Amino acid sequence: MKPPDVGVSSRRAFHDQYQPPNFYAERRHLRTKRKGDGEDENAHSAPDWRMRERMKTVSVVLVLCLNIGVDPPDLVKTNPSAKLECWVDPFSLPANKALETIGRNLQTQYEVLQPRARYRLSLDPSVEETKKLCCSLRRNAKEERILFHYNGHGVPKPTPSGELWVFNKNYTQYIPISIYDVQTWLGSPCVYVYDCSNAGDILNAFNRFAAQRDAETAAQNRVAGAKELAEHDKETPIPMEACIQLAACKANQVLPMNPDLPADVFTSCLTTPLEIALRWAVTQNPLLSFISPEMIMKIPGRLNDRRTPLGELNWIFTAITDTIAWTTLPHDLFKRLYRQDLMVAALFRNFLLAERIMRYYMCTPVSSPALPPTHQHPMWQSWDLAADCCVAQLPALLAAEAGGDGPPVEYQNSAFFAEQLTAFDVWLSKSLTAENPPEQLPIVLQVLLSQVHRLRAMMLLSRFLDIGPWAVNLALLVGIFPYVLKLLQSPAPELKPLLIFIWTKILVVDRSCQTDLLKDNGFMYFIKILASPTSLANIPNPSGLRAMSVFILSVFCQNFPIGQQACVKGDLIPALIDHLAEEDPLLRQWSCIGLSKVWENHADGKWVAVERKLHEHLCRMLRDPVPDVRAAALCALRTLIGDLPRTEHVAGLEVHVANAVLSTITDASPLVRRELVCILARFVHEYPENFVTIATDMTEDQVKHPPNEDTLHVPGSVTGVPEKVLTMPLHDAASLAMTQGYIWKGLLTLSVDSALDVAAAAIVVVDFVMAEVVTHLQFHGDGITTSSEHSLSSLKPKLSVAPSFSESDSNDGTVRQQLAISQPTSANTLAEGAERASSNGTTASGLSDKASATKKKQGVMADIDTEVFFEWSCTFFAEPQMQTPSVDDPGSVRFIEREWRRERNCELSAKKLVTPLYLGTETLQEHGRLTFQGALASKIAFHSYENHLATSEGHHEIRIYDAAEQTQLQCFDNGNPAGSRITFLRFINETDLTLVAAGSDDGVIQLYSKHAEQGHIKRISAWRALPELAATPNGPGLVADWHQATGLFMCAGESRVIRIWDANKETCVQIMPTKSLKAVTCVTTDRASGDMVFAGFADGTVQVYDRREPLATSVVRTYKEHKDRILAVRQVGTGVQDAPVVSGSVAGDVRVWDLRASESVRKLDLSPGRPISAFDVHPAAPLFACGNESGIRVADVNGNLLGTTRYSDGFLAQRMGTINCVAFHPLRLALAATSALSPWISLYSLSNDPTSPVPLY
Repeated sequence: MKPPDVGVSSRRAFHDQYQPPNFYAERRHLRTKRKGDGEDENAHSAPDWRMRERMKTVSVVLVLCLNIGVDPPDLVKTNPSAKLECWVDPFSLPANKALETIGRNLQTQYEVLQPRARYRLSLDPSVEETKKLCCSLRRNAKEERILFHYNGHGVPKPTPSGELWVFNKNYTQYIPISIYDVQTWLGSPCVYVYDCSNAGDILNAFNRFAAQRDAETAAQNRVAGAKELAEHDKETPIPMEACIQLAACKANQVLPMNPDLPADVFTSCLTTPLEIALRWAVTQNPLLSFISPEMIMKIPGRLNDRRTPLGELNWIFTAITDTIAWTTLPHDLFKRLYRQDLMVAALFRNFLLAERIMRYYMCTPVSSPALPPTHQHPMWQSWDLAADCCVAQLPALLAAEAGGDGPPVEYQNSAFFAEQLTAFDVWLSKSLTAENPPEQLPIVLQVLLSQVHRLRAMMLLSRFLDIGPWAVNLALLVGIFPYVLKLLQSPAPELKPLLIFIWTKILVVDRSCQTDLLKDNGFMYFIKILASPTSLANIPNPSGLRAMSVFILSVFCQNFPIGQQACVKGDLIPALIDHLAEEDPLLRQWSCIGLSKVWENHADGKWVAVERKLHEHLCRMLRDPVPDVRAAALCALRTLIGDLPRTEHVAGLEVHVANAVLSTITDASPLVRRELVCILARFVHEYPENFVTIATDMTEDQVKHPPNEDTLHVPGSVTGVPEKVLTMPLHDAASLAMTQGYIWKGLLTLSVDSALDVAAAAIVVVDFVMAEVVTHLQFHGDGITTSSEHSLSSLKPKLSVAPSFSESDSNDGTVRQQLAISQPTSANTLAEGAERASSNGTTASGLSDKASATKKKQGVMADIDTEVFFEWSCTFFAEPQMQTPSVDDPGSVRFIEREWRRERNCELSAKKLVTPLYLGTETLQEHGRLTFQGALASKIAFHSYENHLATSEGHHEIRIYDAAEQTQLQCFDNGNPAGSRITFLRFINETDLTLVAAGSDDGVIQLYSKHAEQGHIKRISAWRALPELAATPNGPGLVADWHQATGLFMCAGESRVIRIWDANKETCVQIMPTKSLKAVTCVTTDRASGDMVFAGFADGTVQVYDRREPLATSVVRTYKEHKDRILAVRQVGTGVQDAPVVSGSVAGDVRVWDLRASESVRKLDLSPGRPISAFDVHPAAPLFACGNESGIRVADVNGNLLGTTRYSDGFLAQRMGTINCVAFHPLRLALAATSALSPWISLYSLSNDPTSPVPLY
């Protein structure tokens, strides 16, 4: 459903050269709010659009008090006067016969509105007859609705006290009946229609009596109490105020007597709207004077045949009156009056016509509930046009129908619906705001009934629903759901993509449609689409539509066992298996999610998966290049575990799954790691006693035998899984117990994960197990007493969860390798979990019996939200799918900003850096200072295009400055553990969506967005980039480099491997052994392709790696001319492969290397006999800078000294101190530095040529 991709033009290629792709900009990074994170939980919720109390008018009583031939005493009629009653002239027949004919006609007119109701006529009745008839109807109708129609044209006007008139038995007197009595006889619910003068008096009195009755009923209920009501099995009566009333006029108003109108114009409008509307239209249009009333009564066709003139007019009239009501009434009132009861809906549609016509004659119909005025609504003009076009064709149509000799006449259908669809299309292209909703929605609903306009209407409806949840809510409120449900039975292939899209948008907002889809097997529509390869032939984006189909079926199965069973029988699982290997990652992701929902807590679905060995396929998908798919595979595996008999085969399956999922513990995506926590928690839920035993024995073992440096890494040992665990009575106990030991250690590792939501979920599981451990130790101590806080806290310094697996240099992804993680922050996890469990009162003695039973039944899964990933995945379909993204929309602010930024970046990148002239010992000019509060800056990073500079004090704090304004923009905490240091800092995605990357010596890289917005910093990702890192206080920690063009992080440090992480895949794509026993102190890549990796070591070695080579031969150059730790190594120049490489060591010597030679081509020493403390190489110019206690020196690769900073500039000048850090600007001849004695960062410019680029600062 998305716009088709366009070809790559030369402009696009030029664009990409200076606009590299944005990484870490997927939905999983940008959209992180989930339920419970402060987001409005009702943002996507649907209003109550369903009719919970759908009613039906089952009985109709028609009371006609005409007394033909005798005028009422209080009414003086005009001469001539209106006299037609139900289109019958009462004086053209004998009085009795005329009365019967009028009664039969009125019943026939009402039967058009509701043919299945029971009708009772009461012609000129007495009080007793009226009472008997009303009471009989209420007994038969029970709780259903009754319609009471009163025509009082032959009796006096109603009184202000609410009395209407009937006759005595001899027709010699008018007898009043109070509307209060009618209320008593008919009860509620009812519809009252009053067609008489002063009808408003009845309506007002009815409301007074209804309020009085309801108040009395409420008081009686309060006195009786709920107990008495329950004992007598009484239901709450429907209040009288729920009754609906339609009155022909207000109080003190007389009905129109115009002879051009029928006497019962109000009844005519309510029951025969087309006839009266067309008659009135002819009188209002002098151009239609040739149309007689008799011709209008002979319009060809049937009301229910939309292809005929009469049927089309009725269709248009229904659409227009629905639209008027929809745009005028509150949605709740519209739903009650126009969607609850077919009879009431028809009457209120026609009531709008009555208001329009009768107001013209100074008579105002009223209703309860009251409606706002609609007689001047602009949609009436559309009705006038449609009516005029139809009526103008009547003479020719009637002549042809009569068999004339003229040519055949074909009725010209109205263009009303086509024009309204065009208007809707215009709105979709212009407005798109909830404040200005389209008025054509009810018309679109009507058009869905027509095959002529259906396809276009559904396309427009799809575009409307794509706007957002508010649009879906409006469509549901207007009544779209029954129509799209019925269309699931249509075999039309052209409707398939539209129906899939519409149902997807509906289910994103409202998931209460499971029963509706089950009815008539509507869900099979989507299973057939998935099962048939040709179901979406010749349709754009078939994989996206299939993903939507899987979403629909996933929602259908969620917490709905009947739906799950139906999908299993409908062969949904085999249909989804075929899509697990699709090229589209969205379809792969949703295929996994669909499988998870089919068999979640459903044994039959799980047996199908076991028989087909689906777990093996899902385990292979854990290596999928897309993190969303990996997370979905974990979700499917989680729901597959449990609910099956623990046979040997099932136990083997669980071991296989556990070992496979543990390989994702080092996944770079927090999304994947959180799903890993959920599936590991599922194992804990299934085997709680085993994990309590493992944790207990690990606690006891480590307290009695604290691990030391000699025993922490014993090759092949399994610390924490004692021998007695292997004797547990389970199938395949040895392998299962060992795997459960791995699971427990994985949970401990994840409980200190760098992603807070991952760690929080894992802590819940660890605390659950440790609570049981505390209980076990308190009741079964085994020589260990933990009943006091002192005892628990005494465990803390003794416990360690550092796994002791042998380290492997291979990249086989085994469980042992993945869990070979030694992290100082996890050493006290067990004790902390025990302390939390004790302090929270979760020991057995602190729980009530009922709470303990509930906790035991629900287990750990009760405290973990396992639906987070599913709910987040569903939000994809809540986003617009058909609209052009703002970044690609030429008219959007986002597009304009990006284009401006691209042009600026292009200009800055194209400027050639001119190496400064030889300056000798001339002092570098300081152009600015950035005050640095707190500790000294140890890391500095320039933004390539913005005037931003990032610094770190080396511990946990990161500051962002505007270097041009010399102000601080942001200061935030990196959140790395106490005692660790930030050892890597730089900007990535600098051309567009800039992120700050920070790495610490615990091996973790964290990424932040919105770095320039004060107080809005947002961490979008974090992962352990170097699990093997063994940090030391003065070691290099984590060193890394970022290659923007390929999206690769190169990570090294106090480890024997260099890990290369792919930002798109969020996985480690390559592990290169350093082939050195020393720590890597710096690492960079070539600027061209990123294939060459340059690493400097603590012993002065410089090695060059080629990532394209096999691991055994990946080292292509080794240089050992330096004798001390390498501070920096970088290839300089414009990115060509043969550009020189410059390295500098602590000893002060600088070497220039040509990769084609085995020795350095130039040896430089700017600080003879003195070590240097800081060194950096310009990435684009052949320059380098070094610093020590004497200051800063800048030189080119030929050894020419270009500038220095002096120790002091005068007797009273402040001493600079030892230089801590120097950093070049990537695209400018600018430099930043900080020293031990200066509480600021100094900014220097190196340009002295008037023709060179203007300095940045």
